[in-house]
Amino acid sequence: LGDFTQITSGGTPSKGKSEFWNEGDIPWLKSDVCKEKEVYSTSQFITAKGLKNSSAKFLQKDSTLVALVGATKGKTAFLKFKSTTNQNIAGIKTLDDTVLVDKYIYEILKTSHSILINNLGQYDMLNLTKLREFKIPIPPKDIQESFIIQFLNLFKD
Repeated sequence: LGDFTQITSGGTPSKGKSEFWNEGDIPWLKSDVCKEKEVYSTSQFITAKGLKNSSAKFLQKDSTLVALVGATKGKTAFLKFKSTTNQNIAGIKTLDDTVLVDKYIYEILKTSHSILINNLGQYDMLNLTKLREFKIPIPPKDIQESFIIQFLNLFKD
């Protein structure tokens, strides 16, 4: 993935500083949103000062989110709006959408949960290095798009 995507994680502004949280308008997510579905909103927000004074950073719409630790470790979500996240989420975004489709990344990783969490090592967590080294098939763009449609058709009522 690391050759074809940007993979980053976020951060949490100090909870002890109200100016980082009170009346914030910048969306901020925790790893509990990684429930193998699309994410359209959040109930938590940080301020511009909180963003500036932490390792939180924006992830773009259509990024794949992967929980790095905890109960949702290895689970994914598909971000449908620009947002920041805490440090327990990796955000994955294609570098070139003519080569790799964002929604394809999400669908492939969603089906790779058990592979992602096997052999995590002594800390029992995913990290950005492991994700960058994770290999996925990258067929031509039309095949990726066909895969997405076929995969989604499996879950239609």
